[in-house]
Amino acid sequence: MVMAIPLFMLALGILYMQSHHLIHEEVRNNTQSMLNAQLQRVNNYINIIETSPDSMAAPSFRRMSKMLAEVEQPYSNTYFILLDGDGRYLIHPDSTRLFAKTIFMYANHDDNKDLIMLGHEMTTGKQSTIHINYQKKDYHVSYCPVKGTDWSLALICPARDAMQSFYRLTNIVIILFIIGLLAILIICNHAMKQIIRPINRLIDTTQNIVDGQYDETIPITPRKGVVAQLQNSFAKMQQSLNERMSHLRQEADELKQNNEEISRAKQEAENTINKKNKFIVRMTQQMRMPLNVISGFADVLAEKGVVESISQQEELDNIATMMKKM
Repeated sequence: MVMAIPLFMLALGILYMQSHHLIHEEVRNNTQSMLNAQLQRVNNYINIIETSPDSMAAPSFRRMSKMLAEVEQPYSNTYFILLDGDGRYLIHPDSTRLFAKTIFMYANHDDNKDLIMLGHEMTTGKQSTIHINYQKKDYHVSYCPVKGTDWSLALICPARDAMQSFYRLTNIVIILFIIGLLAILIICNHAMKQIIRPINRLIDTTQNIVDGQYDETIPITPRKGVVAQLQNSFAKMQQSLNERMSHLRQEADELKQNNEEISRAKQEAENTINKKNKFIVRMTQQMRMPLNVISGFADVLAEKGVVESISQQEELDNIATMMKKM
């Protein structure tokens, strides 16, 4: 698809150049054929003059000009000219140029080199078909010498008239180029949409995953190509992420369950400690009651002086000391 436009333009270019060559050849053949036919008529006319009983008869250039003008021309604005050996105009549509003026008088060496070249070609008796530029206009010129004279007959055909079919073809080629280019653009646009559509779906899916919709599934495609490989890579990555997320969810559930068990064990331990503390407090209170009685009784004995020995006094002191520590 990338090469479609260059190939299409190349094909049109080849068609255009080939058509130009073929039409140019057709113009050359037509003008040469017309020139040969009129040259034969001129030769016949000269032969008739030469074989005329009137030895003083001379060719009438006005008659020859009229004879040439009566012929149906292959292209519009086509005309004949006849030059003698010095380049003087013997036949020309512009009667002011006849006999007194030569083809070289209207040619500037810098601006009309083609016309000078044509004049030299015709006055030296050469035969050919050439393309010249005169007064900024292009012409097809076929010329040939007239047998038995130093004259040269030329058929002048404006290139614009001779190449009318080529110019029409040019317009057709331009239209075909525009239509073909539009068709290629439409096809390329459709192809690009076909290529971009999976990418857009992939972008939407990945965006959903980014937004937290981890259950969004990227399908695996059997198609080939870079986009398909990218989609399959994303699909495999998503599968790997889903497996990892499932494993993390399982670990999180296990951690949550373990934390709940630890929390319950902690609560039970705290309850056990509270019960133990309450039991110790209660037991301490129960133990202090008889000890207080003993301490009070020891204090009474010490105050009344009923202690008979030193050992008894030490026992009473020990009791008092122990009660203070408690």
